[in-house]
Amino acid sequence: MYKNKKAFSLIELSIVLIVIGVLVGGIVAGNSLIKAARIQSVITDFEKYKKAAIDFKSKYYYWPGDMPNAYDYWASDASCANSSAPNGCNGGGDGAVTIRTEDMRGWQFLKIAGFISGSFSGTAYNTLVPITLKPGTNIPTSSYEHPVGSYTTMTVTNSFDLYNATFSSTSKFAVSLFGAGSSTDIVEGSMRPTDAKAMDKKIDDGSAASGYIAGSNGSTTCLTSGEYDIANNSTRLCVVHYRIE
Repeated sequence: MYKNKKAFSLIELSIVLIVIGVLVGGIVAGNSLIKAARIQSVITDFEKYKKAAIDFKSKYYYWPGDMPNAYDYWASDASCANSSAPNGCNGGGDGAVTIRTEDMRGWQFLKIAGFISGSFSGTAYNTLVPITLKPGTNIPTSSYEHPVGSYTTMTVTNSFDLYNATFSSTSKFAVSLFGAGSSTDIVEGSMRPTDAKAMDKKIDDGSAASGYIAGSNGSTTCLTSGEYDIANNSTRLCVVHYRIE
């Protein structure tokens, strides 16, 4: 004899589908919140470093790292020799902050002067290989997405076109977010194009080529026709610059 097998009723199936929908919706909403929090963390960092750099310049008359008389202030620091960066702590005083030399000193002096927290050596992480910038050792880290990105300060011009940045032709001081360099010292992108555009739109004009937020290529392509390539969003492609000056 065959026993009758009870099937799910329409009400029971509806409840199951509702539960599945709630779970999926919760996951999507959770991911959106995490994404928004990561973008906001970059915005918060940019604002923090902007204020620190402006306050530093107001007190010492130079951008952090460019200060030609840093030794006069911080000679007591063991790594501050009376010579030019990176081995010494004096900058060029020319209004430009050179990446991989003066920028590392800049983070060190922002910390020593009490404008930011952290621990920064002021010098290259390892002079035996091309890697000179190490997040958490001589430059700050970002919590945007693992592996962590890193921040640096620099001046960018169209003539030098650092990472294809699109600021004006006049040198501008900026804080930039990029990924950790590889063993060949290639600067990787840090933000996904959609996130970079979302951040740009939230606090600027949404365009990679104008305003004080500029997106640019790392070792991969972030931009297409000068704008964020939001169709190519599988990985972190964009270096993002926050122009201060």
